[in-house]
Amino acid sequence: MRVRLATPCCAFLLFFLGAAWPQAARAQEGTLSGVVSQSSGATLASATVRLLGTDAGALTDENGHFVLTIAPGTYQVRVTLIGFTPVVRSANVRAGETTTLDFTLKPQALSLGELVVSVAAAATRREELGTDVELLDAATEVQKGAVSNVSDLLNARTTGVSIDPASGEVGSASQIRVRGSTSITQDNNPLVYIDGVRVSNETGSGPGSFDFGNGQTISRIDDLNPQDIADIQVVKGPSATALYGSEAAAGVILITTKHGQSGKPSFAATVQEGMNRDVANYPANFYDLTSNAGITDVADPNFQQWQPVLNPVTNHVFAQNNPLMNPATRPFRNGLTQAYNMSVRGGTDVLGYYGSMGYDHQNGTLPDNYLQRFTGRANLSTSVGNLIHISLNSNFIASHVRLPDNDRSAVGVVTNAGAGLPIYSHGLLPNNTKGDCLGTVVAGLDPSLCDIHEGNLTANFPKLETIQNTQDLGRFIGSAVVQANPTSWLTGRATAGIDYSQTKNRNLVPLDPDRPFGSNSKGLVNDGRVTERITSLDVTTTASWRLTEALSGQTSAGAQYVNRHSETVGCSGQGGFASTTAIACDAALTATGFSDLLEEIEGGAFLQQQLSYRDYLFVTGAVRVDNNSAFGVNQGAIVSPSANGSLVLSKMPFWHLDKVNDFRLRFAWGKAAQAPNPFAADRTFRPVRLLQNGSEVTGIAPFQPGNPDLTAERNEEFEGGFDASLFKGRLSVKGTYFHQKTTNAIVQTDVAPSTGYYGGRFVNIGALTNHGLEGLISGEVIAKDNVSWELGLKVSTQDSKVSSLGGQPTILFGLSADHQMFREGYAPGAYFGQYVQSADRDAQGNIVPGSVVMAPGDIGDPLRPYDSYLGRPDPSNEQSLSTTLTLFKRIRVYTLFERAGGFMKMDEGERFRTPFIPGFSTSRRFALRQNESPEMQAMMEMKFNTPFVHDGTFVKWRDLTVSYDLPEAVTRYMGFVKTASLMVGGHNLATFTNYPGLDPELRFDGGTDSYNAADFFTLPPARSYFARLSVTF
Repeated sequence: MRVRLATPCCAFLLFFLGAAWPQAARAQEGTLSGVVSQSSGATLASATVRLLGTDAGALTDENGHFVLTIAPGTYQVRVTLIGFTPVVRSANVRAGETTTLDFTLKPQALSLGELVVSVAAAATRREELGTDVELLDAATEVQKGAVSNVSDLLNARTTGVSIDPASGEVGSASQIRVRGSTSITQDNNPLVYIDGVRVSNETGSGPGSFDFGNGQTISRIDDLNPQDIADIQVVKGPSATALYGSEAAAGVILITTKHGQSGKPSFAATVQEGMNRDVANYPANFYDLTSNAGITDVADPNFQQWQPVLNPVTNHVFAQNNPLMNPATRPFRNGLTQAYNMSVRGGTDVLGYYGSMGYDHQNGTLPDNYLQRFTGRANLSTSVGNLIHISLNSNFIASHVRLPDNDRSAVGVVTNAGAGLPIYSHGLLPNNTKGDCLGTVVAGLDPSLCDIHEGNLTANFPKLETIQNTQDLGRFIGSAVVQANPTSWLTGRATAGIDYSQTKNRNLVPLDPDRPFGSNSKGLVNDGRVTERITSLDVTTTASWRLTEALSGQTSAGAQYVNRHSETVGCSGQGGFASTTAIACDAALTATGFSDLLEEIEGGAFLQQQLSYRDYLFVTGAVRVDNNSAFGVNQGAIVSPSANGSLVLSKMPFWHLDKVNDFRLRFAWGKAAQAPNPFAADRTFRPVRLLQNGSEVTGIAPFQPGNPDLTAERNEEFEGGFDASLFKGRLSVKGTYFHQKTTNAIVQTDVAPSTGYYGGRFVNIGALTNHGLEGLISGEVIAKDNVSWELGLKVSTQDSKVSSLGGQPTILFGLSADHQMFREGYAPGAYFGQYVQSADRDAQGNIVPGSVVMAPGDIGDPLRPYDSYLGRPDPSNEQSLSTTLTLFKRIRVYTLFERAGGFMKMDEGERFRTPFIPGFSTSRRFALRQNESPEMQAMMEMKFNTPFVHDGTFVKWRDLTVSYDLPEAVTRYMGFVKTASLMVGGHNLATFTNYPGLDPELRFDGGTDSYNAADFFTLPPARSYFARLSVTF
């Protein structure tokens, strides 16, 4: 599918031209203008400038400038921005004159008075909520540097949110978790809202691999242009998400995009160039020259091209080959990247507008990996006095992504090299060119075999690069928001929107007469097209009232409707391709078609009551009722109650701690839900083909038995914590404890084979628990005229466990069906394995037969007496440290470190090749296994998983950026340019870990919602460098 860009591009170009049209002068009015900056001197974009007691206000542009055209008079002007202390100043505006009023804001990570989005019709002050809602100033974070997508924006910048970048492939998805996992079989991805509209939260999209179906995936949240985002709020846990419907137990991510502001059009442009570089150290494959060719001299001149290695115990000599590190065969490139973005922002008191166009082209470190993406956004807002405010938001996205095969695919680059065959490799000469063919030297094999394989398992790298796995996307996200204020005490809001997308996923193996891929070399194509539509409607109203001078409240009610419709059609063709250009299913000898239709409908309503006592004690209670089409026919609506409270001690009369400016205690409790997957409750059938009287006929056969009593999982959470701001806002501290319990967890149970059903039955019989801590410390360590130093530390822990499987046996899964388990009392997806307690080794380095004694297991399972717990697959604790140093109000140095610990990582690739083909292809560790203990040698030879499950703890240097704001004396010579900034930086700069595999974050299953967390021939993350120029005019 080729997405036509001409029409959207023209539409957005007209938007930009219209925005630049001169505005009519206003008679008998004055102008108030100024610049908002922080104490370091850096200007602040998107700050809110409000005239107290009026409806007039504006947002600062990209260089911190604001303009208000208002009636003459004296005003109190208040400026606010997330992460900074609000400032109020007085201004006297005269008719026909311009009054200049500049503001300097001091950093403040914690602001109890800032507004956060809620399900009520009106935004709510943070201090009124008893839940911890993480608010991320996206515009500021993007300005700091190394952010290429929304996953980067969230990574290590929000407490309780885990972002697992599963691969180093550009365009690939990250797995996202909020406070860990809450379900065994259901979706653990948080819901995503953009400007109040539910959008796709899919992280498992993509073409996959044609052979094993695994591989890296694509995330829909990363379709967005980060430069269009104003802020992101993360609503964590059931205590906060109870009012977001029957699919919100895993958390909610609320994204607000940039909108218009009063003032002349302000244009901003960004140009960025960079590159991705592979820096991994890939392992070599070993070939036993002694067993296969009788070679016993490690210095034999015939084999020096293969850097021979001697096992000092067995005296075996091994040739080694490493196609990924060999300069003569290494397939990697320095992948060039480029990104361009232009935006305009402006408006009047009546109409505001924001528009942007962006283009992103990233090349991965492999030639068959790249991403091309165009984004366009147009946001309009208008007001009728203070009575009605209307916002129209639209976003168009077109992208083309090509992902290489890896992740245990037999045609993957990393797989082919990792499980390579040294006998089919060329040696490496001193001048880094190809030498002899090892197979020819050893066994007189045809040297053409080395040309075909180059040491790889299936084919050389140029052959592998002919295989294509691509996704084309066309996507539109639109919303309309109407906010009404008919009276001073009544407000209402209606939001309607759509997320419409068309994707085309394709696997293509072109015709290759050399037949490196067996029968697939005759041609193979899988072509699937998915049309998805998510429509939503949200209507809420809030009545504010005051019972006494001390007691006031807000009563809110609302209803939501969400419809998700997905339709898939496609075909698969194999064999018979007449040429390398034949890529359609109907060009194949054998072609089949397929289709799928899915629709899910959710409807709900809520009632919420908030009470406020003297503006320091806030108590909120709410209840929501939901129904979902995925519920069983015997199940009705579900009820989700919640309550929270906030006590702002610093506002109470007795508070006299000068050093502590703000301090509050908060608590929250709530029940959220996670609906079953569509059709899980229904009895379903599958199509079959049968032979009847010598003819093929079609029919149906039972598939899943269904469960009419299936309902949503219920997630209950208690949360408590505190927020504090000290030393006039220079230091902020926050702490949270949470405890979750999931009941009615959905588990798939077996059914009797005699029933004829192919799949199992889903039932609500399981339970999970989870608890953890979250903390934040941030502040301005130094605040001088020419030196500013900000520091931030974030800490999160979580400890999830399967508390019950409802009497069902332990669920085994993993690549060998027994590495990981859902077992009562352990983390979901935990690793288990066996140990050898003792073993004897003879003088030749062999394990003495009959000497192996197994260690007793520690899990007390009579059916698996030797199994022991190895560890959990996801981090139990995470920390991040960020710091910004500003010098002379122009030079800024920003860096970000992240640590994760308390988890194990399975190096499945190393296990697979230990040995892959005994004697012919094995790992260094197995070839020299006599260097290990006899017990470890025995476990490797017995193919236990235990030797390959390692501590995954790591520290990563995520980002480093250095930026310089050009002085006005320089920008003055650029004509229309107001401000200009230069930045250089890097991403994924270093990893510190004891994990011996390629990288402890790798996941062969991509961003999918699964517990398969093994590192299995997955491409490790690249190191990225970039330079950026940002200007405003």
